Amino acid sequence: MSWNPGLITRIDGDRMDVKVPTAEDCPACPIKSLCNFDGPADAYRTLHVASRGDYKVGDRVEVEEPILVLGVTFVALVLVPVVLLTIGYWLAAWSGNTLAMPSLWTAGTATWLVVVYIANRWMIHSPRFETHIRRASG
Repeated sequence: MSWNPGLITRIDGDRMDVKVPTAEDCPACPIKSLCNFDGPADAYRTLHVASRGDYKVGDRVEVEEPILVLGVTFVALVLVPVVLLTIGYWLAAWSGNTLAMPSLWTAGTATWLVVVYIANRWMIHSPRFETHIRRASG
């Protein structure tokens, strides 16, 4: 995990919005770590994070997003559907009943949606998936 520059743009109770650069090659800065947040709007994204500490709007911070989020997202959105699709095709071929395909598709889709929902709830409530913020050094 790496720390990226951020700029606090809004504080609302226990939540705050942090603007972070998305591209290494933003025309406003030579490298992302020297970001001055003056580039085009599409060069940034906004993170909604828990407000811990005495931050003010306009404070420069460093943001660390856990890499585990990418792994869980890949499994829930890509790997699970491929596995379910393979199982569905295998079951249809094994049974020899092509009329069962729509019901297998529906069951697979419903299962996938449940897995995505559970993964989303788990990621929201697990401290391992929390975005970390610290004051910018220097």
